[in-house]
Amino acid sequence: MGNIDNIVDVKISLESPAMDSASFSGLLLVAQKPSKVGTEDMPDVAVVRSAKELEAFGYTTTDEAYIAATVAFNQDPRPGKIYIIARSSGASEGTSEDIAACLDRAMKNEWYGFALAFTATATETEAAAKWAEANEKLFGFAFTTGESPISGTYNNTFGFYAGDLVPQPERMPDGNRYAAVAFMAKCFGYDPGTETWGLKTLNGVTPSRLSSTQMGKLAGENINYYMTVANKDVTQDGKVVNGEWIDVVRFMHWLLNEVQMEVFQYMVKHPKVAFNDGGITGIHNAVQSVLQGAQGKGIDEDTYDDDGNIIRGFTVSVPRAYKISAAKKKMRKLEGVTFTARLSGAIHITEIRGTLEY
Repeated sequence: MGNIDNIVDVKISLESPAMDSASFSGLLLVAQKPSKVGTEDMPDVAVVRSAKELEAFGYTTTDEAYIAATVAFNQDPRPGKIYIIARSSGASEGTSEDIAACLDRAMKNEWYGFALAFTATATETEAAAKWAEANEKLFGFAFTTGESPISGTYNNTFGFYAGDLVPQPERMPDGNRYAAVAFMAKCFGYDPGTETWGLKTLNGVTPSRLSSTQMGKLAGENINYYMTVANKDVTQDGKVVNGEWIDVVRFMHWLLNEVQMEVFQYMVKHPKVAFNDGGITGIHNAVQSVLQGAQGKGIDEDTYDDDGNIIRGFTVSVPRAYKISAAKKKMRKLEGVTFTARLSGAIHITEIRGTLEY
């Protein structure tokens, strides 16, 4: 190149973007240890693409982990993979590791929802719900008799009643025992914000035959169930136990992560983001980019009122630099960035009234 470097000095660096490891379609099954010694050592968290792959770790077709995985892979859309973690031995002989400790070990992998793939006690189910609340993961449980095993009101936990089958079988179908697994495996096949968890058909799950009183009781407790409507088996209603829609909870977690990652990537790819209007505008644009990408998913599209005025699906607000105190600027912490977005929602019930006239 001769002496050209003395005249035109060019340097190119390849910047690696910050990678987001969060997944909002990953399903984790918390299982007991395999019943046999396998041909392979089971990792802390195994990733399998079919239930049969569990045989290598010593699981058999009668083990609950194998059965739950089969239920998951039986859904349409079918998950590309699921995660399995086996509980370690507990502190006392014959006991198993605490649910929270087991889930803490699984946190290094990309998953969002989880279920217990064994016959859990009410205490274990409640512990899983509390852990999901503290760690912003989605926990689902199913029960086929009696009352809900949890007593608290949780934002990140849903219950599924899958009993009252007619005729009542001697052994509850696998799909009903793991209806929560089927529910997550099915709905995780859709991008966050594009789905509703109501009116979904679950493969391998037998619908319940419920009276109006039973349905009213389950709805009052925000417990989901599966029933036949107009010869079609569908889920009702799609809520977590605090009454919020599951799809809204999942979308909210996804959106929070997307905003965090977009703003983080903007900040790290610049040598410095100045604390002036230009730097603040960059933050504004990063947030706006995420919200624009979410329109048509969980955030509503822009629309117009009767007078032709636009009604935005979202708005983003940032402060002007001159209004921020010197003390705040010295801290290098930007505050006052806010956004408001209108959820697109979903239609589960349609009311139509008509009149026939002569």
